[in-house]
Amino acid sequence: MRNDRRTGSEGLFGKLISYLSKHVDILGSILRFLLTLPLPLPRTSSGYRVKTAWRVFNPALAISSHLLIKVLKSKKVSDTCVDVGTGTGILALEMAMLGNYVIACDINIKAGKIAVINAKKCNLYDRIDVVIGDGVEFLRSKSVNVVIMNPPYIPCHRKNYLDPVCCGNKCETLENLLKETLRTLKPEGILIFTFSTFTPLDSVMPIECSVYLLAYVRTFIDTIYVAQLSKSKKSTILNTTYGDPMKTVARTDK
Repeated sequence: MRNDRRTGSEGLFGKLISYLSKHVDILGSILRFLLTLPLPLPRTSSGYRVKTAWRVFNPALAISSHLLIKVLKSKKVSDTCVDVGTGTGILALEMAMLGNYVIACDINIKAGKIAVINAKKCNLYDRIDVVIGDGVEFLRSKSVNVVIMNPPYIPCHRKNYLDPVCCGNKCETLENLLKETLRTLKPEGILIFTFSTFTPLDSVMPIECSVYLLAYVRTFIDTIYVAQLSKSKKSTILNTTYGDPMKTVARTDK
């Protein structure tokens, strides 16, 4: 897949974007700092203030979280679902508000405790179970219909295994999450997840699947996408709706 970053090439701004594109570790460090600040407090779409903490992903400043929530509400997913890397639990809360039962999982114990607090605060604890674990490794194969995920998708060095932003120099964290999620999906199951133009999706995507773009938004440094992954015998990434800005999305081999 070609990274088509509509960034421009003139002036100081264009030079800054060009520099960040070539030095993704610097970009990752900046985003890691900004997206783990405990302030501002995020809100659910219904107006609840959500508790967060230092070094836990803060969705208030994350465009990807807002875009994913918008897509989830528009699709009106009605099923038991798994929220991978729940963090503050914001996605699990949104899905629970739609009437779904949610299994919210995170590898960070601090994040899990905050997700429980927020579920109780929003009177949704009867619809949300929080599990501390590495991705979806605790789930049986072919056991779930819906998985949602706003994963680490910046391809640069991880500070540690709890890093909520960076997914490794070769996106190995994201690659493992996608592979394990595909294992847990039922034949008709779907994964709804986010990534950006910085993400080398063609190199981390499992072969036996198809991906359809649902929405995207351009930021000042990249374009962020929400996509739906499903099991398929075809080893292609399909883009049936948004030919622009992703022009080259076909993939035939790993």
